[in-house]
Amino acid sequence: MTEKMVMVTGANSGIGRVTARELAKMGYTVVMVCRNEEKGLAVRDDINADVGMERVHLLLADFSSHASIKKMTDEYKSRFDRLDVLVNNAGLMTSSLKTTEDGFEYMMGVNHFGYFLNTHYLLEIIKSTPHARIVNVASMAHRFSTLDWNNMNAEIKFSALGQYGLTKLCNILFTNKLAEYLEGTGVTANSLHPGVVNSNFGKGSYPSFVHSLGNIFMISPEKGARTSIYLASSPEVGNFTGTYFVDCKRRFPSSVAAKKENADRLWDWSMEKSGIESFGQVR
Repeated sequence: MTEKMVMVTGANSGIGRVTARELAKMGYTVVMVCRNEEKGLAVRDDINADVGMERVHLLLADFSSHASIKKMTDEYKSRFDRLDVLVNNAGLMTSSLKTTEDGFEYMMGVNHFGYFLNTHYLLEIIKSTPHARIVNVASMAHRFSTLDWNNMNAEIKFSALGQYGLTKLCNILFTNKLAEYLEGTGVTANSLHPGVVNSNFGKGSYPSFVHSLGNIFMISPEKGARTSIYLASSPEVGNFTGTYFVDCKRRFPSSVAAKKENADRLWDWSMEKSGIESFGQVR
């Protein structure tokens, strides 16, 4: 177990931080990926002190930037020769319409294309690692969004909750197509709903009293991270792929998320918009 490598994106807070900490305790060598160096270093040092070993490393990336993701993944591949588990966890919710440097609506750029591009650039090293796993943190919020191909980047209208739900729907569709794409490689890909976690996530995207009231019904990051940790490490799910999990159990996503035609179309749209010619093959 001590030789196994895991990458956790968005690992400086919330369920990402808990996931990184608990996997380090299990013996994994953990690579945290964070945007803020100061916060990332503080969390890295805290986890290493908690574990009692220098088992956690830090890489920096801004997941709203294609160039930043490529730079980070290049650095990973120059330093490490395997990746047993990739946990795509970094995500956000914004309260107003804004775009990334690559021209995507910000949540679409970070929450969907962040997963898509990070997996693309790491896929060769993942495939070269026996029994590797990809874990994509989605959300039950996918059920509250429609799939409008003319409004993927809020070209027509913008709703913070609607657009967030759309990006989480994209996470599940991407996972399903990725699992199909990886058939025969030994690599699995699964998605999950972590629960509604009591953290600063989404704060500012709706009135403060709503956030405060909602906190009463939210779960702790420790509980929210359980399914991510389970999918990353449990031998019980070693042969599952293309599956959606809630509370460490298999569940059915929405009918829109389960439709193969939607997964195929999202894959083609994502390839076109990101300028990728062959997924997982990096020149």
